[in-house]
Amino acid sequence: MREGFSKRCIPFSKFSGTAISGFSDKNGGNFDESDIKIPELPTNCCMSGCANCVWIQYAEELTKIFKDGGDKSREIILKKVDDPNMKAFLSLELTKLRGK
Repeated sequence: MREGFSKRCIPFSKFSGTAISGFSDKNGGNFDESDIKIPELPTNCCMSGCANCVWIQYAEELTKIFKDGGDKSREIILKKVDDPNMKAFLSLELTKLRGK
């Protein structure tokens, strides 16, 4: 885990363009958007598709938060990455994460 991901969190409701409807907690109750805190977006990606990509580590953190097998983290990340090559790389890598 990258140092600082769990410490620097922002309220999910302030994460523009992303809704969490349909998610529930481990007790079966629905999440309240104000209760969910997600890490800040990574800002130090080198855009080379390296094995320890900060976006993949970010996806792992989001997957732990959402407990949905990575579907929501994949959606969030692919919306935030503009470069088509990085988007293709991340799409493949995030699909592989789902299979773990």
